Amino acid sequence: MSNVGHILYIVDFYAPHKWGVETVFSNIIKRLLKKWYTITVITSRYDSALPIKEIEGSLTIHRTGSGRITFMRKAYHLGKQILWENPSIDIIHGSSYSGVRPTVLLAHKFKKRSVVTVHEVFGKLRNRWKGGTWFLYRFFERSLFWKKADVYHCVSYYTYNALRLLYWIDDEKLYVIHNGVDQSWSQTKLLANKNRKSEEQGVTHAEEYNILYYGHAGYSKWVDFFINGLLAIQERIPHAHFTFNFIASKRTSSIIKRIKKIGVSSLTISQELPINDLQRLILRSDLIVVPSLVEWFGSVVSEVSTLWKPLVTTFAGAIPEASRGQVTYVPPSDTPWLVQAVVDTYTRKNSTKKEPMKKYSWDTSVEELEKVYNQK
Repeated sequence: MSNVGHILYIVDFYAPHKWGVETVFSNIIKRLLKKWYTITVITSRYDSALPIKEIEGSLTIHRTGSGRITFMRKAYHLGKQILWENPSIDIIHGSSYSGVRPTVLLAHKFKKRSVVTVHEVFGKLRNRWKGGTWFLYRFFERSLFWKKADVYHCVSYYTYNALRLLYWIDDEKLYVIHNGVDQSWSQTKLLANKNRKSEEQGVTHAEEYNILYYGHAGYSKWVDFFINGLLAIQERIPHAHFTFNFIASKRTSSIIKRIKKIGVSSLTISQELPINDLQRLILRSDLIVVPSLVEWFGSVVSEVSTLWKPLVTTFAGAIPEASRGQVTYVPPSDTPWLVQAVVDTYTRKNSTKKEPMKKYSWDTSVEELEKVYNQK
């Protein structure tokens, strides 16, 4: 039986925000609510149209602050008020980045157990794209680990080792609990929709070889590395059709302009397709490319692998942990190697690595997290 009844979460984003950390915590929290936990969430008010406070049954959501620094400061002060009013709160669970410091400081002040979910640890990797400001980001990341939490929930073994090596977190504080994959990605539920077509998504023709990239356009996703090879791929696979579905970010518009400027002959670009349409698009694709510089869990990789689609990706970060099925690994940032891997997958000349079955279930993840909550 659980000793924990009331949990305070401090997270950068929560629903209705899309395509971010809220995916993880929405899945965790909805399962805990079914187990009769009381949940309080402090999250950012990234849109002024959102209510400051919402209450639905045993779930209370408080929204404050919009920017990263503002949210950290306001979350701490709001957290103090909530903890004074609710001394029955058992656990404070924060999330990187902006939820870490208020979580640890509040836990020390109110003598509560603290859990921190770490999604990513960049260290010097940010030097690759932050130019002269990289040291500011490095300083900010280091500052999150000066005062230690009781438990660090790592979303992969790669994250686990990064915390051990970069920030000297004690092994007994580290727990690896992988993210789950939503049940909607089950192949058996989607195969019936495989042949549905939509002009907005790009129609699959038998004579085309459909190559898909989907996800963020951020620097760590290193889509630039793939874009640089588009013409070389088209030259060797003349009937290749390239499809991009982006999540909106600061770089999205500039990346889209750059892709269009390259002038490949067969191209479809969309943004933030509904999940069902995206799943059908993946099923109709012949190959998915994930050229990331680093991944801390690799949601795209795990989703594609759930559908058992051929995948060309980098041997970087936690990608080998998340991938399964037919996978071809290439070195990060090596465009010629990526081009060759795509061509070889098309001609079936490459020796793809058959990764074993790995099941990532949110139910299992939450069960493991409950064990962490109830440790004394």
